[in-house]
Amino acid sequence: MTISAVVRVVPDKNTGTALPEPSTDKLQAAANVLVRLGFVRVRTLSFGVSFLGQPDDFKRVFDVELREGQAFAEEIRPMGELADLVDRLEVTPPAILYA
Repeated sequence: MTISAVVRVVPDKNTGTALPEPSTDKLQAAANVLVRLGFVRVRTLSFGVSFLGQPDDFKRVFDVELREGQAFAEEIRPMGELADLVDRLEVTPPAILYA
């Protein structure tokens, strides 16, 4: 079972904007680390990275247990390379479309 998720990348300080954004370099670094850790990058967004992974990978990297169809949105404190890059994990189950 593949889980789709988004991590929020920690914004840069003092960007001079009302809503601080992470730098492109920081977004790319987070995406590269996720790929090295076994996830599949889907898209790099303005504030984070969208990616796919297996439940075991989420447990190993983020220390969260996810089940199929489960929604999850919380502040996280990952260990290792992601510790200074990301601060929130959001998982939404796939949409159920009725015909």
